Amino acid sequence: MVRESKEQVILEAAIKIFAEKSYNGTTTSEIAREAGVAEGTIFRYFKTKKDLLRGILNKFTVFIGSNLIDNQLSKLLEKNKDKDEKEILKKIIINRIELIKKYKDMMKIMFTEMQFSSELREDIIKNILPKAKAIIRKFVVMCIEKNKFREVNLDAAETAILGIVLSYVIQNYIIIDNKSEDYSGLDNIIDIVINGLKKQ
Repeated sequence: MVRESKEQVILEAAIKIFAEKSYNGTTTSEIAREAGVAEGTIFRYFKTKKDLLRGILNKFTVFIGSNLIDNQLSKLLEKNKDKDEKEILKKIIINRIELIKKYKDMMKIMFTEMQFSSELREDIIKNILPKAKAIIRKFVVMCIEKNKFREVNLDAAETAILGIVLSYVIQNYIIIDNKSEDYSGLDNIIDIVINGLKKQ
C-alpha cells in the first residue's frame, strides 16, 4: 500500500469513529483497529490525535469552499437564473441539504468540533463563510436587477438569509438525522425570506 492510500485509509477510519463517538470519546487505538493498521502507523502520518483531526477538517473546509460552494452553487445559480426567485432559493437550499446528507459524518464532526476549536472556526471563516455569502449576494443582486426584490443593505440581507437557512438545515439535518426527501416544509421558510425582500 502506498503512502497516500494508507494515509487516506486512516483519515476515513478517523472520520467514521469521530462521527460515532466524538473526538474526545475516540482513541487512536480504535482508529487503528478500524483502519486495519498498527496504532504506531497512525503516528507516522500524524503526530497526535489532534493533528489527525486538524488534517481532516482543514482538507474538508477547503474542499467545501472551493468545490462545493464556488463551483457547484455558482453553476446552479447561473443555470436557474431565469426561474422564479422562490424556486431558485429552494434549489440552493436543497442542494446544501443533499451535501449534508452526502457528507453526514464530516458535517457532524465539523459542527461538534467548531464549538470548541477556535482554529476550526477560523478555517470556516476563511474557507467557507465568504464564499457562502458571495453566493447569497449574487442571488439577492440578481433578484434586485430583475425588479423582484427592493433595494436592501446587501450585508444585512446576506446575514439574514444565511442565518435562517443555516438554522433550518442544522435543526433538521445535523441535530436530527432526517433522511426524508420531502422538502415541502421548506416553502414556509422561503416565504419568510422572500416576503422580507420582495418589492411591494
